[in-house]
Amino acid sequence: MKLKVFGKNAAIYSFGSLALRASAFLLIPLYTHYLSLSDFGILSILLLTIQILITLIDFGIINSLMRFLHEFEITGSINKLLGSSLVLNLLSSIVFGALGYFILMIYADSILQIENLQLYVLLTIGAASTQSLCVNMMSYYRANNFSMQYTAISLSITILLITFTGLFLVKYNMGIIGILLAQIVVYTSIWLFITIKVYVKEGFGFSTKVFVKLANYGFPLIFARSGDLMMLTLSTYLLGYFSSSEDVGIYSLAYRIASIAGIVLTMPFQLAFEPYIFSNINSLDLKKIISSLSTYLILAMAFISFSVVYLFKYFINLVAPLEYATAYFWIFFILPGLSMSGLHTIGQTLLHINNKTKTTGLVIGLLSIISMILSYFLIKSFNITGIIISFNFFQLATAVLLLYLGNKSFPVKFETTRIIIAIGCYIFLLLSVYFTSEFKIIYFYSFNLFLVIILIVVLLKSPFLTSEEKAKIFNVMSIVRNKFSRTKINYKK
Repeated sequence: MKLKVFGKNAAIYSFGSLALRASAFLLIPLYTHYLSLSDFGILSILLLTIQILITLIDFGIINSLMRFLHEFEITGSINKLLGSSLVLNLLSSIVFGALGYFILMIYADSILQIENLQLYVLLTIGAASTQSLCVNMMSYYRANNFSMQYTAISLSITILLITFTGLFLVKYNMGIIGILLAQIVVYTSIWLFITIKVYVKEGFGFSTKVFVKLANYGFPLIFARSGDLMMLTLSTYLLGYFSSSEDVGIYSLAYRIASIAGIVLTMPFQLAFEPYIFSNINSLDLKKIISSLSTYLILAMAFISFSVVYLFKYFINLVAPLEYATAYFWIFFILPGLSMSGLHTIGQTLLHINNKTKTTGLVIGLLSIISMILSYFLIKSFNITGIIISFNFFQLATAVLLLYLGNKSFPVKFETTRIIIAIGCYIFLLLSVYFTSEFKIIYFYSFNLFLVIILIVVLLKSPFLTSEEKAKIFNVMSIVRNKFSRTKINYKK
């Protein structure tokens, strides 16, 4: 069991995650320039609603495939796992799609205040259903550690989403309807393509026993996977209700930019971590690996979060018009909460090793309810500040509880001292950028770049890293330097 395997898959998934999520980021300039600030706020609410519906429709199928695929592979019945999961996914699409339709038709009008509400609701449900089916079928490649195939499909989705959204929004001026329609067209096409490929290779079977097993394992994960989304979606609804869709637009832009840290690091970590752990569940050094990965995750997030606020100090003006400028301020306060999602994954995985999905669902479900109640009063009084307070409370409380309970279920000796130092680096870097954000551009970039270089040198020279870790880092640096030198020589020739 080698970390090199995890690192390789995480790197490939990073590219796939970047490709898949890049569409969401690359489409921001289209949204902000071809929609009004108010319409962008409405679109943000609908996109969050899609994410909630996806999580409900998913029914924990992604996690179920991660957990059981290797078991069914050994028994030669993987076709029953795939076929049963597909039936469960289609059934949940119908049930939760119908439920979502009635709830949205009753409550969404007072928040969105748009004409043709029924059309918007139907397109929202359609986009959620097709995306869920597509992502679940893609998880077949994740569960098998076919990271290259997963990445290729992600890249295809990105290209198609940008193409069709640009076509419907810019050329045909279809507004929000065109954006939702583009998602349906793209995800339906990719889902059909993957389904045919997987069917040809594995075949699809069905077993009532497998269906029930998947439902029992996955049902508690509805609450686990949807808790933070439900809290975020409800908070966004409340912000639109108590404040304005313009404030929703400002907050949504800040959240999307902050989410780049998750796209670059947390999502690839999540994609690679569970399959890696479950496929090496009997390894003797598993606990040591989990402990080291936890430290690396926090330290890496410190530098990624720094990069986001460092680069977007002035780049935000290129992404959106001047009326969105205040969004930059809120990025600093959203990043800490988003950074916790990687720790959620570690805690959940420790619980899921012993199939304790009900514990995960209960923890996240209860904290979601508490956070939603808290959100109501905070947003009513403090608007965007209120939504950020409740968001960070939920993320921190969830990370702490899942790690605590997960560690009791599957004890891991975490590197407490190194984790505290990594958290200190995170706080130091964010504060540095925050307090120098009013500097002139040349001083801002020079000063913070100097600080981060000094911090890296200190970490490399100090006992924070083991001699083995330092040797690996210097070895990688040497390989990169040699490749660069050869490239430079060839260029001169």
